Amino acid sequence: MPSSEPTLKRLKKLASTLAATYPDAKCELNFESPIQLLVAVILSAQCTDKRVNLVTPTLFRRCPDARTLAEIPQKDLEEMIHSTGFYRNKAKMIRACCRAVTERFRGRVPDTMKELITLDGVGRKTANVILNVVWGKDEGVCVDTHVLRLAGRLGLSRETTPEGVERDLMRLFSKEQWGDVSHWLIWHGRRRCFARGPDCPGCEVRRLCPSAKIFMEKSKKPLRGAPKSGRSPPRDFPERRQLSHGRSSTNPQRRRNRIMARKPNAAFMKPVQPDAALAAVVGSKAIPRTELTKKLWAYIRKNGLQDKKNKRNINADDALKAVFGGKKVVSMFEMTKLVNKHVK
Repeated sequence: MPSSEPTLKRLKKLASTLAATYPDAKCELNFESPIQLLVAVILSAQCTDKRVNLVTPTLFRRCPDARTLAEIPQKDLEEMIHSTGFYRNKAKMIRACCRAVTERFRGRVPDTMKELITLDGVGRKTANVILNVVWGKDEGVCVDTHVLRLAGRLGLSRETTPEGVERDLMRLFSKEQWGDVSHWLIWHGRRRCFARGPDCPGCEVRRLCPSAKIFMEKSKKPLRGAPKSGRSPPRDFPERRQLSHGRSSTNPQRRRNRIMARKPNAAFMKPVQPDAALAAVVGSKAIPRTELTKKLWAYIRKNGLQDKKNKRNINADDALKAVFGGKKVVSMFEMTKLVNKHVK
């Protein structure tokens, strides 16, 4: 992306526009104490703040302070934070970090950069968040994935590492703005300047962004294979071929394979109660239709009911005659339809 040296006038206009657009920009992680924020920031690595906020209430009810977080068993902590990703490493870092806070700092989260970065799982980004949000100190700029992306798009830095981008932002903005700059860019990255398909037409700083024109021109390009403007589409305009990625969608076998590869919809996954004729195969519990179909096919193969000459054809035994009527079923699709008629 373009990253020419921004002028002082553009910097002031950019800061004022972002401040007016996001006057309430702040850390979106929920916490009640410094140690809880520290743990939440560690969990937010490669994870969204929304997901972290769904996990931390249960975690903090059981472990409200550094001592209890350090003493919680590894497996218990892994289960509680599993949905945030990289849960094994995060659990190790949280326990080690809280143990260090308890033993070396008497349960109090440090208030200096030098001390914070000695803790497990704490780098400059995490330390900057703690210093700014908890202690009101600005010793640097928090550079996460949004700040890293927007700094390049807005032409604020040519660096590709968090350390390099932080140095450039600290040089361009006053120390009083360091904390606000990170919040502005993070909020703007989450609401407008997405990693894929940024909302340039609705962007408040579009006129100050050297990348906006590039993204808007890309969005105007016609789809591959579509007819150019001003020309009538050819007789066999590849609408069908686009959907099937070059394969004819009229082939019934291919169409069946694509349909079966799709994820079943919610209606197909609703629990159903098999009737007495199916109880010998699947039992009497309510199960999803997909599981019912799998069990039926497993039963058919296990008992040698499949026709060896034509593997798609099956001959149902007495236990399934109430469903299939003793007929040979052509395919799994037809079998599924018959099963669905006999389930409630």
